[in-house]
Amino acid sequence: MHKRRLPIFIAVLSVLAMLLALFQLFQPLAPLAITNTQVGGIPLSVYAPRESRTGPVIVIAHGFAGSRQLMGQFAVSLARAGYTTLAFDFPGHGQNTTPLGGDMLDQARRGQQLAAALDVIVAEARGRGNGQVGLLGHSMGSNAVTSYAQADLRIAATVAVSLGSEDVTLSRPRNLLVLTGALEAGLHPTAQGIIDQAAGGVGTLAVTYGSFEEGTARRAVFPAAVEHIGVLFSPTSLDESVRWFD
Repeated sequence: MHKRRLPIFIAVLSVLAMLLALFQLFQPLAPLAITNTQVGGIPLSVYAPRESRTGPVIVIAHGFAGSRQLMGQFAVSLARAGYTTLAFDFPGHGQNTTPLGGDMLDQARRGQQLAAALDVIVAEARGRGNGQVGLLGHSMGSNAVTSYAQADLRIAATVAVSLGSEDVTLSRPRNLLVLTGALEAGLHPTAQGIIDQAAGGVGTLAVTYGSFEEGTARRAVFPAAVEHIGVLFSPTSLDESVRWFD
């Protein structure tokens, strides 16, 4: 009798284990309301916390060959911290059927198209909160949001993940955090140069320079043991981003 019941017992344990795994998978999304929509033909996912806080609405921009889904960990972490978060697909990426113009030799045309997409989503973000907007981008998206925030000083703060652009001054963009994977050695000089400029000498990683009130805050962190994609899932990257917008 006991031998007959053993397979049933094992099957029940297997089902319970599967249910526990599913609960752990979806539990981080439990406090959030996630809406998939389109704005101006741009696919958009809105992560709305059930208990929002005062602060900027965060716009998240993915990198080349990426999509808004790839940036989901940032979107969830920020939304769980109380920030309404908008993740979208650039032209030619994800579910955005508009072709991405230009090529590696025509960065100006491509940059204009990325900025135009950001215009649409930033306007949407301003309409959803108190008017303040923060930007977060990865790789191609980090260059795009950094450039955008340099031109629009209403952007409260920017997080640039795997930033390749060195076109940063002491005050433009406002309040810049650079996150570069420890294994992204080729991008380290860009991040180091930004904090060196802010420090007036050799800057130290994970030290904040400048003033948030004046918009000159600068910080660079190299999350350990991660590369160009792994940096998107690093707990250090997620925690640093939430604290920066806080």
